[in-house]
Amino acid sequence: MSPTLLSGIAALFYLAAAGDEVRQFLNYQNNQRRFFVALIAIGLATHWTAAGFAMGVFEPVWSLTIGVMISLSASMVVVALAYLRIRQPVNLALMPLLTLIALVTSGALYLDQGNSGRNIASSGGIALHIVSSVSAFAILFLAGIQSLLLAWQNYALKSRQIIKARLLPPVTRMERMLFDLIGAGWLILTLSLISGWMFVDDLFAQHLAHKTLLSVLAWVVFALLLSGRRLYGWRGFTAAVWTLSGFAILLLGTLGTKIVLEVILDRY
Repeated sequence: MSPTLLSGIAALFYLAAAGDEVRQFLNYQNNQRRFFVALIAIGLATHWTAAGFAMGVFEPVWSLTIGVMISLSASMVVVALAYLRIRQPVNLALMPLLTLIALVTSGALYLDQGNSGRNIASSGGIALHIVSSVSAFAILFLAGIQSLLLAWQNYALKSRQIIKARLLPPVTRMERMLFDLIGAGWLILTLSLISGWMFVDDLFAQHLAHKTLLSVLAWVVFALLLSGRRLYGWRGFTAAVWTLSGFAILLLGTLGTKIVLEVILDRY
């Protein structure tokens, strides 16, 4: 079965999970998680099978194309979303996000048509670097979404739109979740940078220098944000600005440089 078809099947399971969230939200059944988890688990298994076939996971050389990297990043976003859903009811955020991820999943591998991507020798160290890289990207992506939701909630409270603010969990829980995501993403990004330095031979080659430097800059931004939170109690709009700035740099360093090099400049 082709990887693109498997990706489409995975997307259908994600859409079904999003539909189940809509049903639970409308029926006030936020504590029912088993069916949602089952749909996500089947979707992820299908998704990873598709990405594995596309990159040649059983081959001695892996093809790290733009489509594969986007697909893997999307799958890790789903993992993080499922974790958040298990921890507490977040139906309102899951509905649009799962739909977006389903669309990305179904179309990501189509980007690889006519694109051979960058080949790299397979190894356990490289696998660690890939997994940590896409995991950090996924978690910090969710942190960016969380910061937007928190900023909107703070605005609703300040403008006394209490009903709108209550659509989300309490502000204190939202803030704790935001910095939990940032802390976890920052730690995994640290692991990604260390594993890249240890296992990627040409980490500072011309085609990887931009990605490396921007990833380090993003690491510094998130480190400063966590320090500011601990020392000065940064929150609200300040935390949102720093979070979005750090993720924008990370996005430019990961997918941005890859799109420019592989799609626009046709270089690997």
